[in-house]
Amino acid sequence: MRFDSILIVLTEVCHVGCQHCGYIGSKRDREVESPEVEGWIEQMIDYGIPEIIFTGGEPFERYETLVAGVKRARELGSRISVFTSSFWAKTPDETRRVLHGLNGLTKLYLSTDVYHQKRVPFQNVRNVVDAAIEQGIPDININITYATEADRDYVASQYADYGERVDIYHERVIPSPKFSPKVLAGQDPMLSLAPENYKQKCWLGTPLVDPQGDVFACHIGKAAAHKEFGKSSYFVGNLRESSFAEIMAHGEQRPDYQFLRTRGPLGVAEMASSNQALKKDLPRQEFTNACDMCVCVLGSPKGPEALEQYAAARIDDINIHLTLAHGEGPAARAVPDVFIPPRPVRQPELVNISLG
Repeated sequence: MRFDSILIVLTEVCHVGCQHCGYIGSKRDREVESPEVEGWIEQMIDYGIPEIIFTGGEPFERYETLVAGVKRARELGSRISVFTSSFWAKTPDETRRVLHGLNGLTKLYLSTDVYHQKRVPFQNVRNVVDAAIEQGIPDININITYATEADRDYVASQYADYGERVDIYHERVIPSPKFSPKVLAGQDPMLSLAPENYKQKCWLGTPLVDPQGDVFACHIGKAAAHKEFGKSSYFVGNLRESSFAEIMAHGEQRPDYQFLRTRGPLGVAEMASSNQALKKDLPRQEFTNACDMCVCVLGSPKGPEALEQYAAARIDDINIHLTLAHGEGPAARAVPDVFIPPRPVRQPELVNISLG
């Protein structure tokens, strides 16, 4: 399978504790040390993935591990990106020093919104932008999570003077029982389950690896911080049990995973809309964005089985998309001699999986 990038969650710890975040700043017993991260990176780059993206939690909470990962990825010729809240960038001099230790970065994703800025001033983020420009980091992305367009526009205005030197990416916050309802007070209108609302590209082209080595189809895997995802539609394998190449070889044979890769949220919405029993089973009928809809559908009790049946009946369509859009061979060939042991099936809670 071909991927443009992969997310590595260095830690689920973040002391900032933003109100909207699925991790909620809590420390969990999920960490990974530098030698293991370096080994994962070697496997991923050897597999053919050209970009390593470090995320969290807050990856700068594990700065030495981040430095080691960036160094190994640079040695192997990879593009290298990192997400951060910029909590550490309190002064221009300190910001320069920290970024200098990450020589080789090609992109920064800076999470900055009304939730982060209750703990992290806009000036911290500006310090990172200024230091990144000074050090020649080519791509700088301002990442805004919002409930209202007014909030989005206000945050974006704080960086307007940088012009085209920064890119602005924005996405709606995902509802979750884990944070205060005040987060969504007065939010903009939500989306129905109608498939035409979900034609946009999503993060299903970027697998995620969490600190305990679990590999997920996309960044929704961050929800596993709260509950074991088990053999969910998103779970692909574990790097402490199988190599990355073995996990991907097994994933190639799964119609449900290949359906997600080729059809994305649009396909999930089409499936749910056509299945009245599943639709009735959903906890909500309105969603803030594609990720919210997808995890709501596939996190419901009937969601995973419904997807397996729906995908199995559409192998030819999946294979056409794999060939034309991805340049890959067909799915659902004979299963290889690689066995990824299933994990206990437990339904995940609906949590925010914002990349910040």
